[in-house]
Amino acid sequence: MSAQPTPAMFRGGPAASEAVETHGVDRLGGIAWTFQSSGTIRSSPVVAEGVVYFGNSGGQFFALRADTGEEIWSLDVDSPVGGAPLITENLAIFIDRDNRIHAVNREDGQSVWIVSGQQDIPLPWGHEGFDYLLASPILVGSTIVIGTGDGVVYGIDLDTGEERWKFQTGGRIRSSASVLDDVAFIGSGDGIVYGISTETGAEVWRFETMGSKLNAADWGFDRTQIHSSPTVIDTVLYIGSRDASLYAVDLESRDTLWTFVDGTAWVISSPAVDDGRLFSARSGSQKVRALDLHSGKELWSIVTGGYVFSSPRVVDSTMYIGSGTGKVHALDVSTGEERWSYQTGGSVFSTPAVWNGRLYVGSDDGYLYAFESTEGPQPRLAVYWDNGQMGRSVWGADSTHREVATFFADRGYETLDGSALEYFLRQRILDKSPSAVVFAMDAIPEAVASASQDTSLFRRYLDHGGKIVWLGLPPLLVERDSEGRATGVNRDNPSRLLSVSHTAWDSDEFGVTVTEIGREWGLKSSWVGMPGVAATEAVDVLAADEIGRAAIWVKNYGGPPGTGFVFARMDTKESYLEELRQVVEYGVLRRAILRHDGCRPSDGRC
Repeated sequence: MSAQPTPAMFRGGPAASEAVETHGVDRLGGIAWTFQSSGTIRSSPVVAEGVVYFGNSGGQFFALRADTGEEIWSLDVDSPVGGAPLITENLAIFIDRDNRIHAVNREDGQSVWIVSGQQDIPLPWGHEGFDYLLASPILVGSTIVIGTGDGVVYGIDLDTGEERWKFQTGGRIRSSASVLDDVAFIGSGDGIVYGISTETGAEVWRFETMGSKLNAADWGFDRTQIHSSPTVIDTVLYIGSRDASLYAVDLESRDTLWTFVDGTAWVISSPAVDDGRLFSARSGSQKVRALDLHSGKELWSIVTGGYVFSSPRVVDSTMYIGSGTGKVHALDVSTGEERWSYQTGGSVFSTPAVWNGRLYVGSDDGYLYAFESTEGPQPRLAVYWDNGQMGRSVWGADSTHREVATFFADRGYETLDGSALEYFLRQRILDKSPSAVVFAMDAIPEAVASASQDTSLFRRYLDHGGKIVWLGLPPLLVERDSEGRATGVNRDNPSRLLSVSHTAWDSDEFGVTVTEIGREWGLKSSWVGMPGVAATEAVDVLAADEIGRAAIWVKNYGGPPGTGFVFARMDTKESYLEELRQVVEYGVLRRAILRHDGCRPSDGRC
């Protein structure tokens, strides 16, 4: 599909089955772009006709180009935006935390109308908590249906913003409506699912969950509110509740066809249905599940390691969902097997949007991520650490430096010892997968590289477009005897290995600042530290010391922009490691940036 038709809304449409007819990201090619919004993004993005719309906790609402991430416009509404917008032919419609419903011109972000609700209904116990997400508007004909924190479900005229009807419930509404036969079904904080006529606003149906009869104070946590949005398939409604139940309810008889209970784990996530399977997620048990749609029997489950408030998004044979761990997961819908995952810098409570081979999702780190698919091999990221090489390592011999290996392993990087490193490099030469290896210690197994070798696997991997990010003293700088004892320093060894002169390398320390190219790669901070090599045309300087030497630099060996050998700063601070991760993924998972002349600043061939 070249464009998603309007109207576009949360979970695809009024029935909210969540299965999407577009091309997904079943094979991760990389991150097409990221956009820093300067606020947590729990709003679920919606893509319409090449534009992605979303809000953030800073009270801003954005419109970005879906292909590049370029900001088209933004609007400050001075109140957090935590739900998905509704996008019509002319308008973008969303709600803020102050219960104001905004309609803005989707071309320029100018306000068209605002409907103001009342203050949030007080919580019965007062400590229910985790009130993270807001409801999302849906469109039925020319009527917008949305619930607010004041407990009211509104029917609003699309063009004028005039109230056509309203319906009062007994609790805050964070659930988004699903519609069947002119009836809007919506959950409320009072534990009741209401069916409301979209013509008159009158109640025509209701279902009381087990939670409607429970008191949060008796449990010490909430077991009443419904934040999950219903999904309606044929004449059956599926919805989750904080009472730890997932319900399948016959709309005609109002009988419960089945329930799935998981301890006391909330169902904040809204269910998705595809090909006889229902996909749902939990908070306390941290699980994502597939159930048989008709029986409620579990087909598979995975444990994410964090609360899951994000709702599943199904495209073809892949289900996408975010987790409180900060990961975005892509799972096989038949088995639950993970096809890929990516660790963001904050919890992911946003529900992904999928459009034209891209996946868009927000994170608590303030970024909106655009992941793209590939028809070729998926990128491979690894970190090298080998206990057997501790005696040959200078930087990395301290046990605290294990934090570097742990940091990258926690973010999904493969952990390699010496033999695994050798295998990894050989395989990447053969399969040509985009790849990068972080050396968390400055010791190389002899099978990978040694001073006595004229050629080495280490260098062949670089020559074939691989990427190595090196922490510590230059590779092979320290000469050792047959028992591994240091016998001296030889600057010719790293010079031969890397085809970069190390004559200027020394152990004195000067102030270092990041260059423009370094900022492009992801570096931010300044520091005092050892230099690297002379700043020459042979390398791109990512950070330079105060006397002009290259402290962090990259040498490209003819591979794609962003690849080659990167000499990096030695540090274990997590803030720096987050920057270093950007350097590692630049050109492998993240696109390298083109200059106006079509070259990339990091490409030595330009």
